[in-house]
Amino acid sequence: MSFKGILFDLGSTLIEFDNTEWDKLERACVQQGYEFLVKRGYKIPDWETFGKTFLTEFHQAWQKAQESLIEVKLPEWVANFLVRYGISSPDGFSLEFLKLYYEPISKQITLIDGVKEVLEHFKKQNFKIGLISNSSFPTEFHIEELKNYEIINFFEETLFSYDFGLRKPHPDLFKNVLNKLKLKPQETVFIGDRLIEDVSGPQKVGMKAILKYKKERDYSAPVVPDYVVNNLSELPEVIRKFK
Repeated sequence: MSFKGILFDLGSTLIEFDNTEWDKLERACVQQGYEFLVKRGYKIPDWETFGKTFLTEFHQAWQKAQESLIEVKLPEWVANFLVRYGISSPDGFSLEFLKLYYEPISKQITLIDGVKEVLEHFKKQNFKIGLISNSSFPTEFHIEELKNYEIINFFEETLFSYDFGLRKPHPDLFKNVLNKLKLKPQETVFIGDRLIEDVSGPQKVGMKAILKYKKERDYSAPVVPDYVVNNLSELPEVIRKFK
């Protein structure tokens, strides 16, 4: 059967989010939020105590989301976290906090080489193109990134776990986009950089899955991709071979 659809992951597949050491980046993010609270006059602990508590508890929440596949939504999580300091967040407060929190990330992200050319290729080949991504951040943050890099119009469907409530590799995310695009799993290919979320997940619903290799990523899971590429420019030839 010929392929009619191609679905992409976002982070480290189309856009690189961790061009900076992630531990340092996270601390910079929390510090932005901390300074926002200090300027507002809230009585909160010293920076080291606040930062350590915030990151420790968020990592625990994120790990729980990894295991349960139920997404942790950062605006809600931040609002609940701040209650202990007597901060009852009015509408939009935690989102304002998060926009500042996200600034260090947004300043260092880059579009991965070859993205536009590959998307243009598959668009010309009349492929239906979709995007499925895990994110605890509000979807509007990522839609803005897709607009800024002028690639949003390539996608007929985009689905973020923040909106859907479940994380990859839960099969319902893949089934949702396949249904919306009116695609059968066996005529669709998924591309992403993680073995469990982007290879095992799609394969279990019947799709082919191509691993976009990322240096220093942990690939020890017992999952075998249908193909591995180092660069997106390899995709047209790989998919031609599948046919």
